[in-house]
Amino acid sequence: MAKRCGEQLSMLDATGNKIAPPAKKVRRRRRGVALGRRPQLERRGFVAHSTREAHDEDHPVHVSMRCVPRGPSLRSERIFRAILVQLARAKRSGIRVVHYSVQRDHVHLIVEGKNRQDLSAQMRTLFSRLALAVNAVAARRGRLFRDRHHREELKSPTKTRNALIYVLFNDRKHHAQNGGAITSEFLSSLDDKSSVAWLAGDDWSDRARPPPEIIARLRDRDRDIGGHGPPRSEPSTWFAQAGWRIRGGGTLGLDELPRFL
Repeated sequence: MAKRCGEQLSMLDATGNKIAPPAKKVRRRRRGVALGRRPQLERRGFVAHSTREAHDEDHPVHVSMRCVPRGPSLRSERIFRAILVQLARAKRSGIRVVHYSVQRDHVHLIVEGKNRQDLSAQMRTLFSRLALAVNAVAARRGRLFRDRHHREELKSPTKTRNALIYVLFNDRKHHAQNGGAITSEFLSSLDDKSSVAWLAGDDWSDRARPPPEIIARLRDRDRDIGGHGPPRSEPSTWFAQAGWRIRGGGTLGLDELPRFL
């Protein structure tokens, strides 16, 4: 007999009786793990496409964006300068990047915005311009960033201080992950692909303060990018201005390490 559309064939045992189909395994909710469709293998580790949490304009935000595999190195000098130009130009559009760190295949930013919609619009505009500028310098086409950006609201002075250390000293994290030695000489240098030189003098500890000539050299290099001024905005939130230092754990030292170490 021909099988009707939508009808399921029954399995029979040796005596001709129908065999009940195996019971469907029930997925039990584990604490902290949401049910739903499992992500495809190639999308594991990507940022979930869920509604962003509400943003308080008094809180700075830590944003990170990762590039596609086998993309150009963002730390090459020509590409890094193109990124700085876009960061400097972004101020005219109201995009407020307070601090930045450019690594080989990803970017860290500390930004400010009025609300969730304003912040999302800022990041869409900024990362679109960055992708166009990097592709132009690298003579390539196609997607540069692999996914939507990751965002973390910095809701306390302590969180803001930890994020500052993570962003401004992010090269030390990758140096250690790649097997590099954490020596006193290594800890006495600053990452020139970040905005660490733009910290104010009061932000540094007297115990471990960077040499003033290094700060002056980096600031002079980036004081006027393409006629648009420095590639960052002065912070307007109290957490990013001084709260992280006054209530978040004190000044920074030249020998700081990100918390993962």
